[in-house]
This record gives sequence, C-alpha cells and structure tokens, in this order.
Amino acid sequence: MTGATGNIYCGLYEFADMAFLLHFLRPEDFFLDIGANVGVYTVLASAHVGASSMCFEPVPDTLKQLRDNISTNGIEQLVEVAPYALGESNGSVAFSNEELDTVNHIVYDQSENVNALMIEIRTLDGLELAQQPDLIKMDVEGFESAVIAGGGVTLKGDRLAAILVELNGSGERYGFSDTDTHKKLLDIGFHPCSYDPFERSLTRLENRSGSVNTLYVRDFNRVSERLSSASPVHLPFCTV
Repeated sequence: MTGATGNIYCGLYEFADMAFLLHFLRPEDFFLDIGANVGVYTVLASAHVGASSMCFEPVPDTLKQLRDNISTNGIEQLVEVAPYALGESNGSVAFSNEELDTVNHIVYDQSENVNALMIEIRTLDGLELAQQPDLIKMDVEGFESAVIAGGGVTLKGDRLAAILVELNGSGERYGFSDTDTHKKLLDIGFHPCSYDPFERSLTRLENRSGSVNTLYVRDFNRVSERLSSASPVHLPFCTV
C-alpha cells in the first residue's frame, strides 16, 4: 500500500494537498476521489471531516483494499465506491493490474510490458451524483484530460470550488499535454494556487505548480474564508 504507508511515516504524505482537503471540507460537503487507489484521501474526507465521498477504483485487488480501509474506518454510510474508471466516453478499456500499485493506469500501447485486464469506463457527466461535488481530487496517471472532457457539465457546477489534479507529464502516453489540460481548467474558471497549511494562506500562481499535483481554485475568496476558519488538525508531528 504505497499510497497509504507514506502517511504512517510522514503524517500526511502529500502534506499541503491533504491539509488543504482537511481545512476546506465540511461535513455537509461532497468529495469525489477520482483515482482513489486504497482510499487515503477518501478516509481523510469522510473519517476525519465527516463529508460524503464517492471514490473511483477499477483494479479488483486494489478495490478490495479500498473497501477494507473504508470498513476499518467505519465510514460505509458516508462513502460510495465506484468500481470503474472515468474518461471521455462509456465503454471498456485495458488497465494495468495490481503490480503497479499507485501507478496502475489505462493501457493504450499494447507494447507495455504489463499484465492488463478489461475494466469498465464511464463519463463523469453520465453519473447520477447525489449532489454537486465541492472538491475533486483527480489522480489517474495521465488520463486527467479525458476525465475532464467527459465531465464538462459537472466541472462547471457552481458548488465545485477546487480541484486537485496530478499533472506530471504522464498524459503523454495518451497524446495529452499538461499545458492543454491546464488550459481546459482555466477556460472553465479555475486558477492554479498554492497552499501553506501552517499560515492558512492560499496564493494565486501564474502557472501550474509543475510538481506532482496542482491545486485549482474557482472561488478564491470563498475558499480562503473556509481555510482560515477551519478547526486545527492534530497530526503525529505537528498541528495545522
């Protein structure tokens, strides 16, 4: 469980992003965890904050660990598990199996030396969501542009305040450019930001962060107010 054990060693493995989630979300909110893996972000959102979540994970062995983590944390009533991937259209695609752990991904290039299985893929806009999401985390190993293309209506929802997106060049395997994905998010009203959890400070960036994840915020003032008014979070090594 690479995506989970980092939190044991470090408190919060993706510190600023995870702290942002903990400070921003409220119990009445709805969180989408797209590319959930074993559910670290879902557990933070639903077990700590008490928000409702929907998490997406198509690999059977990883899905079992995700369900186990949800059960262990007693959040079955708050979390809906979606055992499929998201993309630009409905259908089925080849997907790498469990040996790649947190970097399992859709396989277009049959020359990739991975064990693949066929999984279901749907569009975000085609889902019957219980409510509009307030926050989305999107980490799908380069397939983010396709998810965005299939979720234009959802992503324009007036409740959605922020999106955490992994943009690290992985999309090149599908012919996607991080620059184009970045522009799509700008076009629907999101702006890249950085977050300092200790100062509760949200800062606008001129461009995407260029690191593993980029935080995109739509309503800067609303989000900033929420962050500043959140209760402290006590971690093994610090309080934020």
